[in-house]
Amino acid sequence: RRSYVYLKTPYCSIKNMKPKILYVDDEHQNLTIFSSLLRTKYQVLTSVTVSGAYEILHEHTDIPIVIADERMPEQRGITFLENVKTISPDCVRILLTGFADKEVLEYAINKSGISYFIEKPWNETMVWVSLENAMEIYNSREILKTRNTELQKANDALTRFTYSASHEMRSPLTNILGIVKVSRLENNLEELKNYFNLVESSVIHLDGFVKNLIGY
Repeated sequence: RRSYVYLKTPYCSIKNMKPKILYVDDEHQNLTIFSSLLRTKYQVLTSVTVSGAYEILHEHTDIPIVIADERMPEQRGITFLENVKTISPDCVRILLTGFADKEVLEYAINKSGISYFIEKPWNETMVWVSLENAMEIYNSREILKTRNTELQKANDALTRFTYSASHEMRSPLTNILGIVKVSRLENNLEELKNYFNLVESSVIHLDGFVKNLIGY
C-alpha cells in the first residue's frame, strides 16, 4: 500500500509556477475558450459573475492580471476594474470589449488607469502579446516595490549610523572644550598638565574613531 502526503505550499514560494489570471465574463463559452487557450502558460481563474470575481480576488491575493468583459448584467467591466484597483493595486487590469465605443475606451485608459483593452472577438496573437506586456508591467512593479523597500532599509540604517557617528565625534570634542574652559581658570602648573593629559586622551580617542570610520 502506498501512502501520499500532500503539502500546502504558499504560491509565492513555488518557483516557476504559472502566473494567475482572473477572467470575468457572463458568457460561459468565452470563459471555456479563454481558459483552453492560455492553460499552457497561465493558471486561469474564471467567474461568470462579478460577485464571484470579488470573492476570488479576496481569496487569491497573488493575481497579477485581471481581465473583465465590459458588458455584464451585474456590473460594468470598467466599474469592476476600477474597484479591483482598490483591492489589488499592483495587478494589471485589462478591459475586454466587443464594441467600438470611443468614450468607454478613453475613460478606461485615461480615468480608470486600465492598461490594455482587447476587442471581441479576440485575436489570439493580440491576447498573447497583451498578456506578455501585462506580465512585464506587473513584474516591473514588484521589482520596484522590492527596491523601494531595500532603499528604505538602507536609509534607516544610514540615519542610525549618522546619529551614532555624530555622537561619537561630538563627545570627545565636548570634553576638550570643557577642559579648555576649566584650564583657563587654573594657575597650578601640575593641574594644567593633568588637563593637557585629558585633552590628549580625548584627541587620541577621537583620532581612533575617525580611523575606524574611514575604514568602515
